[in-house]
Amino acid sequence: MAKSYESLLEYKKSTGDWHYDPSIPTADCTYVGQIIDLDFESFKHKLPEKESKTSMDIWPEDVENGTLIPSQLSPNNPAGIKLDHQRWGYHNGNTENTQYTEKEDDLPEEFIKIRDLMNMDYSFVAIMKQDPGHFNPLHFDTYHTVVDRANLSEDDRFKVKRYLMFLEDWDWGHFVQVGNNVLTNWKAGQIYTWNYGMYHLTANAGKSTKWTCQITGFPNENSLHNITQFKFKLRG
Repeated sequence: MAKSYESLLEYKKSTGDWHYDPSIPTADCTYVGQIIDLDFESFKHKLPEKESKTSMDIWPEDVENGTLIPSQLSPNNPAGIKLDHQRWGYHNGNTENTQYTEKEDDLPEEFIKIRDLMNMDYSFVAIMKQDPGHFNPLHFDTYHTVVDRANLSEDDRFKVKRYLMFLEDWDWGHFVQVGNNVLTNWKAGQIYTWNYGMYHLTANAGKSTKWTCQITGFPNENSLHNITQFKFKLRG
């Protein structure tokens, strides 16, 4: 970034990759389909006990380029997003979640089946548990795990896809926003995706825990968003 910007969001606006106007009714996410026989309750107990963590902490690996000044950070570094969150008033007390990943946790085999069903290369699955009163504020993802696994070029980074799947039916106060689209009233097993670089957020302002699953990978012609089928089964 040659010019100095006050925040990563301001820089993103300057790139012209989206209109960044909340008044425009655009379609910013895509419905992929639904796993119609998903029964998360039957294998939820297999997830290990794990402490929640805040998404606000800035780690050394978040700053691969430059210093902790947004205008000196690569847009692909998470620190720039976290600095924006701090500026907007978020803090450790309202940004906690519990994440389960293939790398760190012994996941139930059902999640591996879910990952493979998505049919993406270099893919991995992660689960997020978000308790009431917590947010994952406005941000975009850079998919560094897939980029590193596949040794992708900067151009190919933009082709990486993430599928968001809801593990349980919607409950009051649960919502996900992607660009100008707000997702509510979902059913367990429903899957959505969106383009690289799209800002999104998730919040739990309700009374129960919100569980979601995300599968990230490099798509091929058989990946779910590239086929015409919209109903899938985990078993059989």
